[in-house]
Amino acid sequence: MEFSVHDVTSVARGYFYECSCGERYSKMGLAMVCRKCRTYTQEGRCTAVYDIAHQELVWTCPTVVAEKERQAQLEAYIAECKKPFTLGDVCPGLDDVLESMR
Repeated sequence: MEFSVHDVTSVARGYFYECSCGERYSKMGLAMVCRKCRTYTQEGRCTAVYDIAHQELVWTCPTVVAEKERQAQLEAYIAECKKPFTLGDVCPGLDDVLESMR
């Protein structure tokens, strides 16, 4: 990955962490409670902190992670519900019995 001039300048000045809204901080704890995120992010709070020097995600808000997991579970459930359903799915062999009764 390449560093931008802005990234190099920020790190040189001691601002190693970037919060969700793009504000840069010298300490990760400060980035986690960024006041600007309350206004500039959809969630109304900081959701992630990036280490600019190493170009990696170092913190994610636990509620955001839990919400993504719940959304994935919901999507899997909806996909399962959309599958064709037969009585044999509930009671194996019941379809054959019902077919023989016709």
